[in-house]
Amino acid sequence: MMPKFIVNDDCSRTGMCSYERPDLFEEGEDGYPIVLESGENIEMTDGEIEEVLMICPSGAILKATSNE
Repeated sequence: MMPKFIVNDDCSRTGMCSYERPDLFEEGEDGYPIVLESGENIEMTDGEIEEVLMICPSGAILKATSNE
């Protein structure tokens, strides 16, 4: 599965996502993460997707639905 991730307004700008998964996220100039489009081409198991969702201490990383 090639998931797409989004980051919601609960983000506390810890930088954990870009530190742990630089292939999926980078830190923007304002400290908020940017979801990299290249990450949409990475095959992941359900377990790997869950690990990405758990990186964020504030729970701001979400798996996008097909219409987002």
